[in-house]
Formats: sequence, structure tokens, C-alpha cells
Amino acid sequence: MDDYMRSSNARTTQKRRARAKRLKRRILWLEGIAAVLMLAFLLYGQIGYGDQAGNQKGKAVGQENRPEQDNASMQKNTSTQSTASGQGESAGQMDSLPVAAVPDRKLPGTQDAAASPKDMAEENDWNLILVNKWHAIPDDYQLDLTELSNTQLVDTRIYPSLQEMFDAARADGVFPVVASGFRTAEKQQSLLKDKIAEYKRGGCSEEEAREEANTWVALPGYSEHQLGLSVDINADGVNSTGEQVYEWLQNNSYLYGFIFRYPPDKTTITGTINEPWHYRYVGVEAATKITEQGLCLEEYLENS
Repeated sequence: MDDYMRSSNARTTQKRRARAKRLKRRILWLEGIAAVLMLAFLLYGQIGYGDQAGNQKGKAVGQENRPEQDNASMQKNTSTQSTASGQGESAGQMDSLPVAAVPDRKLPGTQDAAASPKDMAEENDWNLILVNKWHAIPDDYQLDLTELSNTQLVDTRIYPSLQEMFDAARADGVFPVVASGFRTAEKQQSLLKDKIAEYKRGGCSEEEAREEANTWVALPGYSEHQLGLSVDINADGVNSTGEQVYEWLQNNSYLYGFIFRYPPDKTTITGTINEPWHYRYVGVEAATKITEQGLCLEEYLENS
């Protein structure tokens, strides 16, 4: 009997020790998860992600020059030069996407003799440069880019306003992220090819696929994303929905110099279908007039 009791007690002790070990492992696992969540929380407050606490890290609100450089984890600046034919893009790459699918398109680097001065902004009005399916990026357009915390790039001159707008949105309980900023010509061409392939898989002919794809994705050299002045803004997917972000932007973006670039009722003028996520910086004065008068950028420049 004593041997039986000792054996039983030993088994009970072993079981308790095993349970204690399992409990300890679970506690360590939960502590690891908590550490990861805390790290993610600390990363908030940057344009690329979000900030429930309204973190001011990396802000340059109200500055007209480039953002402050004392926060290397937030951003870094890089300068490069853009031409209407694309950032260093070879002629062979451009030739792989003919422009025949889009009628009356002006080729990159050529001048449109019939274009009115109202079609394009003055040289010093960098924020009002018109780029669409009929107007290419100017040959001499210069880029000065700032990298966001999620590696997206934007024009350095719009960064302070973009940060200020995101901080205001977060203060209202809306948490946007920059899904896409500056794009190279190569990236733009890759997106266009993917969209063409998508339509072809859906049963469209080559010509039909190119035409449909171009209503979604601009040809290289004709995309606002290559200016660095436009951003695709979506929700963080955790604290906000896309609808919440889009609604906030349509009601407030003009206060920070951004406009809803492609409204659904302006497709025939802009050449691009409704994109509730696409916002373009034009400055507070122009953005206010465009929003209050229900215009698109093309109409605003024509009437200016």
C-alpha cells in the first residue's frame, strides 16, 4: 500500500509539473504577442500606418520647406529628375505599349500646338501641373521625394500638408494609410500590363483590353503618380473602413490642399473613372474653389 501511495503521489507531482510548464509556456507566448502589439502601437503616428494617440513623430506641419530631418526612422529625402518619357525608361519599354488604344493622345516630349495656355498651369505653379491621358508629364519636371514610414514616396513639398491631414483624420477617429504614392514609369507600365492581362482573361480582345485598362491605369508618362503629387489613400483595415476614410476625405481634404481627383460625374473630362481613393495636391486655394464649385482640375484650369 505504501508503494502504491508513493507511486500515485509521484504521478500527481509529475502531472502538476507538466501543467506548470505548459502554463509557463502559454504565459511566455502571450507576453510575446503583447510585445508585438506594443511595437505595432508605437509605430503608429506615421503617415504610412496610423496613430490612435495622435503621435506627432515626424511631423512638419505648417512648414513650406521640406520636413525636418531629425527623425530618420520617419522619412528620408531623395532627389531625382523626371522626363516626359519616364524616369530613365528605355524606348523599347515604351514601345511595348502602343498608344493607338487611346485616340488623340499626344506623345511624350511633343508639343500640342492647339493647346490653350489654360490647359497647363504656369511654370511656377508646380501644384497645378495638369497630367492626364491627353497631357504628358513635362520634359523638364523635377522630382524631390520624401519616403514615408511604409516606404511609399511623395513630393517633399506636399509632405507637411499630407501629415497634417492624416493627423486631423486620426483626431476624428479615422485612420488612413497611403497605399500608393510616387511611381516610376516602369512601375506604371507594369500595372498597366497587369490590368490589360486581367481584361484579356475576362474575354476581351487585345484592343478592348487596352482600352478598358486605360480607364483604370494611365500610360507611363501620363500618370499623376509619376509627379509625386498624388496619393492613393485607403483605410488601415483595423480601426477604419474604406468607406469611412473616403467620406472623411471628401468632406475635409480640401482644407489641406487635396482634391478628389476623379469624381464619377467627371469621367469624360478627366479620362479616368471614379477613384474614391485617389487624391491630388493642388494647394488650399485651388482645392477650396474646386470643391466648393464642384469642378475637376481640368475645369478649374480652363476657367482660371
